[in-house]
Amino acid sequence: MIGAAFMAQAVPTLPMALLGLLPAWISVAACISSLLSIAAACAAVAPRAGVAAADWIDYFALRRPAWRSILLWSLLLFAFNFLAGWIFELFHLPVTPDAVFEIVNSAASLPLLYIAVCIAAPISEEVLFRGLLLFSFEGRRRRQAAGVVISGALFASLHLQYEWYYLIVLFIVGLLLGAARMQSRSIWTSVAMHALNNAWAMFSVTGLGAGP
Repeated sequence: MIGAAFMAQAVPTLPMALLGLLPAWISVAACISSLLSIAAACAAVAPRAGVAAADWIDYFALRRPAWRSILLWSLLLFAFNFLAGWIFELFHLPVTPDAVFEIVNSAASLPLLYIAVCIAAPISEEVLFRGLLLFSFEGRRRRQAAGVVISGALFASLHLQYEWYYLIVLFIVGLLLGAARMQSRSIWTSVAMHALNNAWAMFSVTGLGAGP
């Protein structure tokens, strides 16, 4: 499944080649450290930016999303993944990057790797890309659209170690996550999408016995 390419960017603070050589608990720690660093930066900047304590829900889009939004956006993401996978197979391109298998095969603990990829990474990355970044583009639709495009481009730019066709997929995935966050006005929608996608990608690689 093409979502495995999406899964491979589990820890933005570490190069993927390094991540594949480290025990899984380090991946979890890196994700948590990244999230705490973001929170600390916000706490330092927010008073100067005029963000009151009562505004944190708006700042991070922490509203409770409707389950219908999560379901519909997640189905759309899965549909895109399957379409991209079909196109890759049509042109005889590898659906899953070799880096994914290297990460899975070298993980000291598969359960911890699942935690890093399916829980820690979605939360930390969505707080950064669809929380902090998109907050500055709130307002008119043109500003929101620009924010979604910029966050999607930055999201894809973390994966320059991949071939160009994977980057296109990741950019579109970033667009879908940004659009979901803007439409639902909740970061939890994109977090859920991100987590479900990564969980299915992990299962497709480990549970189905896929190989390079």
